[in-house]
Amino acid sequence: SVTDNCNRMYQFCSHYEYRRISEDEDLVKTRKLILKKWESECGVVGRIYLAREGWNASFAVPVEKTSEFVNTAANALPFPWRDKFLRKAETLVEDGKDSCNNDANYDRQDSFFNRLHVRIRPKVVQDGLSPEDDKFLEDHITGVKHLPPDVWHETLHRITKKIEDGVIIDCRNLYETEIGRFRGAIPLPINYHREAVKALPDTLSQISPSYPVYIYCTGGVRCEKLAKILHVEGFTNVNQLQGGLYGYLKYSKTLQQRNQQQRETDTPETDHDGNNLFEGKIFSFDKRVMLQSHTDRCSKSDIISKCHQCNRTPSDSVTNCPVCGILFIQCNGCKRIHRGCCSKECMEEFATNNIPSEGTLKHDNHSESSNDRDARCKQREKELEVSQRHIDELRRRVKDTAGPRVYLPDLISRGIKTILTKRY
Repeated sequence: SVTDNCNRMYQFCSHYEYRRISEDEDLVKTRKLILKKWESECGVVGRIYLAREGWNASFAVPVEKTSEFVNTAANALPFPWRDKFLRKAETLVEDGKDSCNNDANYDRQDSFFNRLHVRIRPKVVQDGLSPEDDKFLEDHITGVKHLPPDVWHETLHRITKKIEDGVIIDCRNLYETEIGRFRGAIPLPINYHREAVKALPDTLSQISPSYPVYIYCTGGVRCEKLAKILHVEGFTNVNQLQGGLYGYLKYSKTLQQRNQQQRETDTPETDHDGNNLFEGKIFSFDKRVMLQSHTDRCSKSDIISKCHQCNRTPSDSVTNCPVCGILFIQCNGCKRIHRGCCSKECMEEFATNNIPSEGTLKHDNHSESSNDRDARCKQREKELEVSQRHIDELRRRVKDTAGPRVYLPDLISRGIKTILTKRY
């Protein structure tokens, strides 16, 4: 079921749930059942994380297997997780190829994953909270509102037009927010999600507790605990985008269809119905990397980010350095020059280890004169020096956001002792 991915049509779906299961539940057995019923019997591919506090899944189901998947998939899960997941899975059949509950659906001739990976982890998302802190947040009843994409769209429209008050916070990492974000959104200065626990309250430190706050992330899972933390901090009007950007992406397709129908019938359209409020692209943690095709994009706007190396070419292509693993924005020109690496040091190590690179420059050394070769090498050295300064600034920014220990005094006074104890 995995080897013939290139010949299948898939429906993508993401799902998460924070609901703690008892210690009697065997997660190892659950993992085996998921691999058997999902992958072996239904051909599902994707990535699933299991933890005692809940689970998070991004997966793709072959279109011809959706009915069989709905009938058998929930039986592989612990009982507390079945009800909510079953309601979501049923939409695969009800909506056909055009939707997947609150998340976007992408039909392709290939899959976004090579196979189904199921991992057992201590936490659904590495947020840096201790077990005591997690228990406190689980027991804390909040009034956080989960806004459907259509309500979120209309509300943000009124905020951007200054008809209503509100602050919009992008809770994703910097390399995600740089390539795409909602109009007027404030990005958190973080490079890892575990930094958001401190950065979010600090960003809102000058905001009145009664002021409306709107937060969002890619799928919604990263905002769940952050919304509760804001409520513990005293914010009384916290709102979260239901389904995250995937949910809004599906809604944006509905907007496009509605606008097309209005243009065909010459029906005047209202401003908040016609304009998409997301600018740029959505970073995705799978083989898509970014949702960049015309139908997958949330916006038709121009590229809003620049290459981190030359700092002048508009680019929204996120590259993972093959040597150090840092994620950074790189244009096609710099990718050819630096062979996909982030710095001169990484490029030298990359060349020393003879790692093949798709972006490697190829020259015919036999037909190139020595003068031309020397001129090309000098030009390349100048470009490397310029890009090295930008990468050094990027690394400095990453280093400055990290600290030995981070605490939230306000939360400590409310009974949560240590919020972050990891060194990073």
